[in-house]
Amino acid sequence: MLNKLKEVFVSLECHEVHYLIIGGIAAILHGVPRATFGLDVLIDPTLEDVKILESHLEPNAGV
Repeated sequence: MLNKLKEVFVSLECHEVHYLIIGGIAAILHGVPRATFGLDVLIDPTLEDVKILESHLEPNAGV
């Protein structure tokens, strides 16, 4: 699972999207033991970052 997440982070970095990782995964990455792996990504709400993100989202993803 973490390998798949790494692909997401690498993609965000390659496209220079400003973001923060928060939630359960952030806690785990900081060494806090957790039973859940919730991932929350906070994207900088600038028009530029939103357009970059939208252009790389798959249609109907998560539906």
